[in-house]
Amino acid sequence: MKKVFLIVGALTIASMSTSCKKDGATDSSKTEVSVKGSDDANDIIDFNNIIIEEYKKKSKRVDNILQYMDKAVAKSKGENVPFIPSVIPMIGFSKKDISEVPKAFGKDKDAMDKSYASFKSSFATIEKKFEELKSYMSAEDYKDDKGAKADGIAKEIETASNTFFAAGDSILKTLKPIADKAEEITLKDHPLKDYIITSKTVLNSLDASYDAMDKSFAAGKYNEAEVQKAYDALEKTLKANQDKKFEVKDASYTSKGVYYDSFNRDISSYLDKLRKVMRDSKGSGNVSESNMSTLDSAYDSAISSYNNFIN
Repeated sequence: MKKVFLIVGALTIASMSTSCKKDGATDSSKTEVSVKGSDDANDIIDFNNIIIEEYKKKSKRVDNILQYMDKAVAKSKGENVPFIPSVIPMIGFSKKDISEVPKAFGKDKDAMDKSYASFKSSFATIEKKFEELKSYMSAEDYKDDKGAKADGIAKEIETASNTFFAAGDSILKTLKPIADKAEEITLKDHPLKDYIITSKTVLNSLDASYDAMDKSFAAGKYNEAEVQKAYDALEKTLKANQDKKFEVKDASYTSKGVYYDSFNRDISSYLDKLRKVMRDSKGSGNVSESNMSTLDSAYDSAISSYNNFIN
């Protein structure tokens, strides 16, 4: 049970990056998304960037709660559990909270409203049940009922977690193409347009490589051909990005070259880690949890570097 939730949370987080904004009016009549100008585009991008930060922090906390829950339930049933992992408090968001889904989403707003409401309410349920479980374990009430209540709370947390990750996945699937289109509008005259577009191509290949390895992890059987194909694609897109000499006419963006190079280096480092995981997985026939954790960390670093580049 724990493995499933951790996979879903990690995969979703890894697929997210912030988007780039721009000032000034822009004609969006040629796009497929209902964006009426730069104001709508920027509203969508604001929402995209805020929801990503919120989802990252909440998903990490849910993952930690699930780990705690597994150990707590086991201990409540009399199993030998020498250590129950602590759940680190969730630090407040640095960005403004979301009061509502922007009207700029047009026909997709209703679906986003429902998914976001489910996302928030399920997280609140998880927090409430987690507090109940902590109190139960702290008072050692499991000595009275042999873990029966822990089982009940765990089932409620599992149900809420499924809802939480499903809602998050729905939000991201709906949001990604809309945010991408909005970003295309804002990038029309952006000095870094070409570099951002090619770097986005690298990110798409990064997503595909992670997804391929994650599928092998979930299946319990390493798919060498699929992972190798994704690796080769990422290596190719990275090389194209590295070969692109960073030159901008606007001197105020010259310093962005450092972040561009840093992004490429972190992708290269991810490939190094991926090769090791591929080698280990080929030998064992499956992908270990520790190797996926290593890949998660390298992936997060690459995403952070990209965000530093465009922000």
